[in-house]
This record gives sequence, structure tokens and C-alpha cells, in this order.
Amino acid sequence: LRAYGHFLLKRLYKNIPFVVNENLTYEEYNELSNTQYTNDEGWQLIIDDLMEAYNTLPEVQQDKGRPTRAAAAAFLAKVYLYKAYRQDDANSNQVTSINQDDLQKVIEFTNPTLYANYGLEDDIHNNFRPEEEYENGIESIWAIQYSRNDGSTYGNLNWSYGLIPPNIPGATDGGCDFYKPSQNLVNAYHTGADGLPLLDTFNEKNFNLAEDNADPRLFLTVGMPGLPYMFNRNYMMEETSIWSRSNGLYGQFDEPHRLPLCRRAVDACRGLCPVGSGRPSHQSREPAALTCSNQHPDDFQLSQYLWRENVHQQLSRQLFQGRGCEDCEDGTPSGNGYGERALL
Repeated sequence: LRAYGHFLLKRLYKNIPFVVNENLTYEEYNELSNTQYTNDEGWQLIIDDLMEAYNTLPEVQQDKGRPTRAAAAAFLAKVYLYKAYRQDDANSNQVTSINQDDLQKVIEFTNPTLYANYGLEDDIHNNFRPEEEYENGIESIWAIQYSRNDGSTYGNLNWSYGLIPPNIPGATDGGCDFYKPSQNLVNAYHTGADGLPLLDTFNEKNFNLAEDNADPRLFLTVGMPGLPYMFNRNYMMEETSIWSRSNGLYGQFDEPHRLPLCRRAVDACRGLCPVGSGRPSHQSREPAALTCSNQHPDDFQLSQYLWRENVHQQLSRQLFQGRGCEDCEDGTPSGNGYGERALL
């Protein structure tokens, strides 16, 4: 915990006072200096604490919220990554060199064998879902736990999270909409017709949902007016003061929503292509008139195309009306990372 506290402070302020004496008096505390250690010495103090934890902690903890050996390894990798980029010029604080030995330590402490008890969620958004069954999932290496039903009014929770979401009547009732993605961030997801990023020209034009191509990860990262908020189609984002503080003064983008799309819709669209597996062209908005190129993009690119071209509304309207997709095996969407049982 001491290493974690020091890490958070050093990442923000670089030169910080280190509290390493467990018996520090009040007077000694007031005399601590933030220049007692050099930049690298400070990182090393954090690493020494983490190494002690790494060599002491068990592989598995019975109590959720207690750190494991893997948690110490993950923090060691992160600290070494910061330490590797040396900032020895006090006048500029710019990176002056990159230490290869530190980077090798990053590789060492990210060895997959150290994380045998962990893995990747089938759906990345499971890491952020509010339902209890998604707590402490397979990707969660170490997470603070909050109590419930502990006799208090609201339980032991982090009230600062109330600042994050919009002030949605009947849902959040008090959010401050603090997480506002910038237009520059949204523009960075621009792609060409081939699905590749526009590295040099992405910011020449503001992204337009109705016209432009985008990396589909945009729709997992940023919420946009006209799309559902956090999976729930009962809450459609709008360009109003409810969804954007100061009525859009800081932009109309918000926290991420997720685009639902049925695997069968993707397959059906591919079935419209003469060659069966090519990419529909952008020549028409009518599915029957779609033609194909000889490219074979992954489902994510095709999914984004379907959203932009409005094809999904014709091929998977049962899903968007809140019912299962009738020609899917069990009435639910599946497969490509956009289909979610929770959407139904």
C-alpha cells in the first residue's frame, strides 16, 4: 500500500517526500523534503517495496481485495515502465534517455506465467458492468472492494464516482458529467474506406457519425447523441443539458455506450455479397444494392459499416426492438463482441 501511495504521488508530481520511517513523529513529518532522493532513487524506493511484496504475497487470496503476487508483479511492470523513461533535465522535465534494463524488467514482470490465474473477458465491457456477477472478473488483478448491507444508509462506496455520469432523471439523479471526451479524441478514430487510421489527417475534419468511417472501438469509448447510453435503450443520448453539462459548452460526447449487433446480421450482409464473404461497398444504403470489393475485413470493420449504413435496422430489427433475434439459436445475439444478452 505504501508503494501504491508513493507511485500515485510520484506519477503526478515527480519530486515527492517519501515516508519510509514507520515511526515518524509529527515534527519529523513536517520536515520531510521532496528533494531527498533523485528521480531514479525515488522510483527505486517504490520498486523495493513492491519487490518485498512480490516475494511475500501468495498466488491466491481467499479474501477478495487482498493483493496477490500477480498484483505486485503488475505494479512492478508499471513502475519500471515509468522509471525507464529518464527525465534528468530539471529545466525541461523532458525525457532525456530510455533505459533498456528497465524495459527488460517490464518484460520480465509481464510474463504470462505470472498471471496464470487471470485472463481476458469474452466482452471487454464486463470489466465495467454494475451487476454483481461481473465483480472481480477474470481480468481483475487487484481491486478495492466496497461493502453493502453493512447497516449504513448507502454502504461503503466511492461517492466521487457520482461526479462521472450525466444527470439522468430516474437513473443517476445528480451526476456531474465530468468525463467529457474531446473532439480531438473522437476525430482520432477516423478511418479511411479501407478501415485504416488517418494518422496525419484525422483532425482536419470533425467526425460525423452519419457520414464518416471510424474504428468501431470509438463506439466502446465514447457516447454519442442518438445512441444508447451504457447498453440501455431506455436512455438514448441527446444534445440537451441533461446529457451534457452547461448544455454542451464542453461538447456533446459522453461516457461510452455500446453498439448492439447480431452475428446473423453480419452473416446476412455478407450473404448479400456476390462472393459471399467480401466487404459491402459504400455505393448504396440499400442492402439489396450492396456490391463487394475483394477485401475481407474483420467483423469489427463490417459492424461499423453496418451501423453507418443503417443496414442493421433492416437485418436485425428484432434485436433493436428489444426481442431476441429469432433466427439465432437461443433468441439472443452472439459472437462478434457487439451482441449482448443484457441488451435484451
